[in-house]
Amino acid sequence: MNLGYIKKFMTFCKTFPHLYVLDLENIRFYGGELPDAIGNLVHLKFLGFSNTSISKLPPSIGKLKGLQTLDALTVDHCSCELPPQVTQLTNLRHLITRYEVPLQVDKLTNLRTLKYIRCDQWKDTDAAGLINLQELGMERIRKSYSLKSIGSLKSLSTLFLVCQYGETFPPLEPLSSCENLYRLFLSGGIEELADLNKLPKSITVLVLQSAGLEEDPMPIMGKFPNLKHLELSRAYKGKKITCKCNSFGQLETLRLGNLENLDSWHLDTTAMSPIKSLSIFECPELKKIPERMEHVVVHENNQRRRDYYYRFPIN
Repeated sequence: MNLGYIKKFMTFCKTFPHLYVLDLENIRFYGGELPDAIGNLVHLKFLGFSNTSISKLPPSIGKLKGLQTLDALTVDHCSCELPPQVTQLTNLRHLITRYEVPLQVDKLTNLRTLKYIRCDQWKDTDAAGLINLQELGMERIRKSYSLKSIGSLKSLSTLFLVCQYGETFPPLEPLSSCENLYRLFLSGGIEELADLNKLPKSITVLVLQSAGLEEDPMPIMGKFPNLKHLELSRAYKGKKITCKCNSFGQLETLRLGNLENLDSWHLDTTAMSPIKSLSIFECPELKKIPERMEHVVVHENNQRRRDYYYRFPIN
């Protein structure tokens, strides 16, 4: 590591020893390591270095006993090496990073946010102790994995689950125990349409990406009593969707994208009554939409559009 760089960072830490917030977003660090001197900023409550080149944190991070937020989401979906001392940060409420080495996050019982953990790092976690966890993001899920531990997170309100590329989800039934789950993002294959029936009916925001469903999912999702925002992207391979009478009674926003075979949409007169916003993109075969939708549509068909990835459109 460059000695000049270390000295400059040490000088910075000595000059501002009482910092509460340090956000280093978009700053490039020599050698990809955060210097040990960070441990001198013992008053820090927020430490962020998202979109930086930092790939390793020093053991001195364990000295930051008052730290509440650690945002280490580095560039290009790369992982960050976290030392075991991170588990000493018992006041930590938000841990946002990708890391490869297993970490006993169940010791961080004050966590509200944990993302984006790899499923291999989660499988030995005693989730029952994370009684305050409200937002969880998990990646690289495989069909052989079990979601059972997630069902014990009774305070969970937002969940992001992303499969390993080309993989399908294991049974989704454990999620039915998450009684306070409101926002759900699923990216990965869903083999059985009936799996959607096992999702908690508390959901208000649902995003399905790359599900590859063979059957029309609308009849099932239309029965979710609280669903307000729905996005389907590469989620359905069929040609027709049908929204039956009185379905989607709370839906306000609908996004249909990358449904390459979709060519017809039947909408009963009493379906989607509250709809306020409709977006359609990359659905080349869908030439016509229901007449009732024409006054709410924001039509983006056959235009490039950046997918929502780990970001819900509605706050």
